[in-house]
Amino acid sequence: MTLPRIATLARRPRVRQIEGFLSISDCEALRKLASGKMGACELLADAEFSHERSSTGCWLPRYDSPRSAWRDIGASEADIALMGHVELSLAKACGYPASHGEPAQILRYRVGQQYMPHPDFFDPLDREALANGGQRLLTCLVYLTTLPASCGGATWFTTGLRVQPVAGRALIWHNCRVDGAVDPNSVHAGELVSRPKAGEEAREKWVLSKWVRQRPFEVDHSAFRIEPQGTSAGPRARGRAR
Repeated sequence: MTLPRIATLARRPRVRQIEGFLSISDCEALRKLASGKMGACELLADAEFSHERSSTGCWLPRYDSPRSAWRDIGASEADIALMGHVELSLAKACGYPASHGEPAQILRYRVGQQYMPHPDFFDPLDREALANGGQRLLTCLVYLTTLPASCGGATWFTTGLRVQPVAGRALIWHNCRVDGAVDPNSVHAGELVSRPKAGEEAREKWVLSKWVRQRPFEVDHSAFRIEPQGTSAGPRARGRAR
């Protein structure tokens, strides 16, 4: 078994990459779990950033959610065990208890879809956003598909750092500085997934996204009940999705 390889990609913002965080079969299992549950991603107004985005996504229960929440999304015991591994491994890599994490979200970007530059941190004066768990200190992304550079879809920071999706690769960055202030350098984007060139196959970008808070985050487990249109409402965690 190949051990994950950890590298520091940037200091401002602080960005680490874990190569081989998940296996290809694990990535496939997570995409299968999310398939059929995708809905349009919620987008919040922001005074500074125009958050043009066009992906679909679905929320997953957290590792400590009751089995009923997992059954409500049609998860198998293998799915639950896999997500437990993902959540606890990310918590260890971040250095925070898993209880500080929001539920994970799986996102799908088809050809022509993107997410324009945006921050993941909240306005420090937004008491409503900070009430449950405080500030979003870290963002975790796990790529579930591979896209060559010709297909776009990179995670791009306004500082110039660009990371191309590779299935199983995890990306972890800090949205706040060491002193606790929000870090404007953490503003980032999900670049456009390009149309294939002649003779190339169209690719999709799939990612698992998770945010880590300052304090324990309380999950509304009932929110994972499947709605009539076939998607779960999600954890009703106010904020932006990857």
